[in-house]
Amino acid sequence: MQLAGFANVNTGRLEGFQASVFLNVTNKLKGVQLGVFNYVDSLESGLAIGFLSVVRNGYRAVEVSTNESFYANATFKTGTRQFYNIIVGRIGKR
Repeated sequence: MQLAGFANVNTGRLEGFQASVFLNVTNKLKGVQLGVFNYVDSLESGLAIGFLSVVRNGYRAVEVSTNESFYANATFKTGTRQFYNIIVGRIGKR
């Protein structure tokens, strides 16, 4: 288990739980990360839970759409298939 008030940085393999108030970084993860910003280079199993989680070998998707409320919607998803963040940009009608 790694706990920190501001940031955790692990250059090796983390098996277990990593939590901080701001940033978590690990090379290989088999467990759970909990923080505002999370970065995992290689996810073996587990979740990265936060405001923005980037998993290098994880889930990423881009969607572009339109509807009756907005001229254009652009959506970026990042994380894992079990838990991912959605970042949305919109151009709307007035």
